[in-house]
Amino acid sequence: MNRKYIIIFFLLLVQLNNLTAQKINFGMETGYGTYDMTQTKHILETTMNSTVLQPKCIHNFPGYLYFRPYVGFDYQYFNIGIGYTLMSTGARYSIHDYSGEYKFDAQIVGSAASLFLEIPVYTIHRFKFLIASEGGIIYNKMKLDEFFQLNDIVQQQDGYNLTSDNFFIKPYLKTEYKIWKSISSTISIGYHKDLSAKNMHIKGDNSRTTEFIADWDGLRASIGICFSFD
Repeated sequence: MNRKYIIIFFLLLVQLNNLTAQKINFGMETGYGTYDMTQTKHILETTMNSTVLQPKCIHNFPGYLYFRPYVGFDYQYFNIGIGYTLMSTGARYSIHDYSGEYKFDAQIVGSAASLFLEIPVYTIHRFKFLIASEGGIIYNKMKLDEFFQLNDIVQQQDGYNLTSDNFFIKPYLKTEYKIWKSISSTISIGYHKDLSAKNMHIKGDNSRTTEFIADWDGLRASIGICFSFD
């Protein structure tokens, strides 16, 4: 993650902590996300179909698990906090027979730093229901690798490393169930929408842009555990 964004988020954390919070929460969520990657899918499909080998699509940026640790601060009428989300997906085109093999891999990783706001709307027994929204920035990294083998001759081209930044928003619904005094389990479901997504460029050279775009739009569903401290 770009250093200036890390500094900004730590400063925000300090400011939030200076407010008078009723509780401080440390949580961890893991869930499943679907990732559109519409333009990137189209570019790879067009490129692979135009080659002589005509490799088959094995994986095409499927939905996959994501992980989200967070720190939150509970106030009388709302909760605020910061989170970090790690997402990944990829594509593979491949063809092989007795004479050789061709394989092309594209793997993309998104590291998201975010702020969130949660508003409790209903509480009954051990359950609490909340409406919420999260927004922030994603730092994207994509690696392209190509492998070709014909009989005993192996030609492997070193992959390209691409990067870009996205801004996003994610409205979601959340349910908390208090297991014990300071431990709760959580379930949430929402939708991730990229507000802006730049064209990816060669890592370390912003002038060498490509047509690839990291498009993380899709559903998000997760379960988690939260520890609270007064």
